[in-house]
Amino acid sequence: GIVYDEDYADKNWEPLPIEAKTVYLTAQRRDADVLSLLVSIYETKDVFVQEFERHLAQRLLACTEYGAEREIRQVEMMKLRFGDRALEKCEVMLKDVAESKRTDQHVAETSQEKRWDMPLHALIVSRQFWSSAPREQFAMPREMADIQNKYAGMYEVLKPARKLEWRDALGSVTLQIELADRTVSVSAKPSQAAVLFALQETPAMALAELAQKMECSEEFALSRVRFWLARGIVREIDANVFEVVETDSSGDDAAAGMLPAAGRGGAGSDQDDDDEDSGAGAAGASNARAEALRMHFNFVEGMLRNFGPLPLDRILSMLGMFLPGENTTAEDLRSFLALMTREDKLELAGGLYKLK
Repeated sequence: GIVYDEDYADKNWEPLPIEAKTVYLTAQRRDADVLSLLVSIYETKDVFVQEFERHLAQRLLACTEYGAEREIRQVEMMKLRFGDRALEKCEVMLKDVAESKRTDQHVAETSQEKRWDMPLHALIVSRQFWSSAPREQFAMPREMADIQNKYAGMYEVLKPARKLEWRDALGSVTLQIELADRTVSVSAKPSQAAVLFALQETPAMALAELAQKMECSEEFALSRVRFWLARGIVREIDANVFEVVETDSSGDDAAAGMLPAAGRGGAGSDQDDDDEDSGAGAAGASNARAEALRMHFNFVEGMLRNFGPLPLDRILSMLGMFLPGENTTAEDLRSFLALMTREDKLELAGGLYKLK
């Protein structure tokens, strides 16, 4: 296509000095060298592109308000290096985000006409172009399920012969938790929110009863309870018996009241009825930066496999080249690498990190 120089109509335009041209060419070579270095970390170009696709999917799932401007620029840059055909899957993912935004606007307008409260925003994806989404077996709280059903109904009116299949494991919900002495806002997974919706029905509840209400295993329910234990919203008053902490100093028999203030829900794929539909919901950013960096471990692993043991500052520098705009600090990375060490994936010796 034709590219117009923005300086063409500027009467005060002056040519760049000779030394500036040298800096520009050096920057071009540097960018090419960085990409070549990143590609060399993986076995083949295809493996690198697949890793980029996985990373892009995670970034898009974490986008708020369907903002994907940076991801679009990254895909365009990759297309210059690898060609349009290699990035077709990425193009479909970006198209899904744009289409989801238009659908969400339609749902919002329809809800306003019907005077419905619609705090849900869904990312609707094409199953065959996104990696398989995890499933969680539990009963969605009625209040949240009603919102999902309304959204799905409006979508199916807009696009007949298509349906949504929710992927709740990738969704998030913001809860306004009204306690006796305070109101707390918490972003949680739907399965974690289900714990509080169950606990508000009774002063205290045993784990077995909670699992029965959530229609899940006790192990699954306990892992979700721990989310609230860590935040001081729930406490264990006896062995595997839990209650909501109404006040900081003492417990009440009353349970917390919860309002699903806003949520990003897993939504169904944009396909015909005779195909198995699936979808994903945009997940919110992790509360712990170390956990947020987990999605990049494959890159760190490939780096250490190809270059051998590396110090923290070298790993941080290479992550900065691969993930511009992430703003990962040395402390963030140190916490993440410590987590990987505790999980027996890395080893730290003499200030160098290496694979186990």
